[in-house]
Amino acid sequence: MATLTIELPEQTTQGQMMQALESLGCELRLARDGRNYMAVPRVRSARLDSTTLQSQAAIFRKQYDKTHSGGYVIFFRGQAVAWKQQLDHPSGWEPGCIALDKYGKQWVAAGGNGYEGAMRWEVVGKQPSNVTRMPPRIREVRQPGPGAA
Repeated sequence: MATLTIELPEQTTQGQMMQALESLGCELRLARDGRNYMAVPRVRSARLDSTTLQSQAAIFRKQYDKTHSGGYVIFFRGQAVAWKQQLDHPSGWEPGCIALDKYGKQWVAAGGNGYEGAMRWEVVGKQPSNVTRMPPRIREVRQPGPGAA
């Protein structure tokens, strides 16, 4: 794995840092030491077309007798691996997992990392917002301005 070091000016804001990471196709993840963060390539899930996902989900629902239960079939690396009644607790899934409901609507687990799980479920195809939310541990610390005691 190659390492790229980018030096940013001292007055760089959190938003500017996130824009730089976004332009490189990276996201922040907790480093192995558990204290620092590192930029890693954004996880690309195994994207399958919706017809393939729906057919695999139908087979999975039939196999586990969930055809009339609604809920969501969860895909991990292109394979149907689980069924859930409610799409909650994204921290139980790795970023890149896909959830598919019985109507064919898709969600992808996003943010977070493989160890701590995803941070949220995002609708596939929805335009991302301009604001990237950082984990609470690394929020920007405000510096006192001139004249502050």
